[in-house]
Amino acid sequence: MADLITRRSTLAPASIDAEARTAEVVWSTGAGVRRRDLSGPYEERLSLPPDAVDLSRLIGASVLDAHRQDAVRDVLGPVRGASVDGNPGRGSGAVLGPAPRWSPSGRTL
Repeated sequence: MADLITRRSTLAPASIDAEARTAEVVWSTGAGVRRRDLSGPYEERLSLPPDAVDLSRLIGASVLDAHRQDAVRDVLGPVRGASVDGNPGRGSGAVLGPAPRWSPSGRTL
């Protein structure tokens, strides 16, 4: 059986805006994570110094429910902002937008 590989994200409760449906999350602590590909196991470690990270490409990306990507319903919304705070091994977060909901006709509900 393959090893279970997980990544943890923490939610900052003080950052939740229920009306706007936004929350700030920690998207990386810089800790190494065991991964596996066709070449075998390896450790993934994200580089987080502000001059090494281009987060502009993250803006607008889909935020997925528990990393699931099988259906449109798994998309919670777009990333609205992202930054790193300059502390070694710590990302300061991404802000999530309202979730799209779709009807069978393809229209937004």
